[in-house]
Amino acid sequence: MCCLRVVTIARGEHAIAVGVLGVPCADRNPHILLATDRPDHRSVKDLDWKPWDKEALLLKGQLKEWPMAKPDDRPAHQPADQPADQGAT
Repeated sequence: MCCLRVVTIARGEHAIAVGVLGVPCADRNPHILLATDRPDHRSVKDLDWKPWDKEALLLKGQLKEWPMAKPDDRPAHQPADQPADQGAT
């Protein structure tokens, strides 16, 4: 289990994300994409980032990284550790 502290929030036309502290990351700005209305939306660069200035917000749970695959390679709901041919039922 991990505990991440939210430090920024980002909103855009098609997505919402939060910037976090508490996890090692190769990316310059560790973040979690919370919601999107487009399965092919994987970039958070076009979002409007603002500091989280409200009461402390901690996210607790299991962290799993999803691969950067083409949208048609793997269903959006299928985790990276599950083979592509086992995702659909």
